[in-house]
Amino acid sequence: MELVLENGGVDWIGARGYFVDVNSEYTTEWEKRAIKKNIHTRNFSRPGSEGHRVTKWAFGETKYTLEKEFAQMSCFWIFKDKVAITNYITGQALVVLIENKSICELYRKQFENLWKKK
Repeated sequence: MELVLENGGVDWIGARGYFVDVNSEYTTEWEKRAIKKNIHTRNFSRPGSEGHRVTKWAFGETKYTLEKEFAQMSCFWIFKDKVAITNYITGQALVVLIENKSICELYRKQFENLWKKK
């Protein structure tokens, strides 16, 4: 989440708010800093996640178009020249961080193509 602030925002594919739920106090402070830094988030989530804290941020947008099966898998974080893949299936955060401009651009193009669809 600190990288999100450092990089001006994030595009998520599959954010469901697990981190936010587990780290509520941190998230409250993080939200204040996100507003001050004027960040922007976009998120694809699954229908039924409407109203979760991560989908209601004033600085974010969420589309509820992910199939439930996909939304139960990993979450992809796309920002600057990084892609993070997170998974909480064991109850602990597992994060793979890829710092590669070319790979990030591929994920960003995929995200933008999905975002433009109705």
